[in-house]
Amino acid sequence: MSAHMYDGPTARIFFSIPPQVDRQAVKEVWDGALCAQVDPELFFPDKGQSPSDARKVCGACPVSVRCLEVFGDLLDHGVVGGLTERERRQLRQSRTDGEAA
Repeated sequence: MSAHMYDGPTARIFFSIPPQVDRQAVKEVWDGALCAQVDPELFFPDKGQSPSDARKVCGACPVSVRCLEVFGDLLDHGVVGGLTERERRQLRQSRTDGEAA
């Protein structure tokens, strides 16, 4: 999934959504997401920087669980649903391990 910046009346980042993704779910998450109201750079901390500010936003967000369900496997970088890319990889791995057992 790739990001595109829109420089209209309010700057926003838009993502190219793969065709297999439920567009209605994406819209529902995005419409309720607190991250849409803050600087997107917050969710992509540089190496060595803490993701704690992004986690605070996700922690207060009413759609963070659904966000993780919809976007967690699509984005390779950044904080999604309060989890870093490493934490999401570990979550996917634990699900895969659980299915194999």
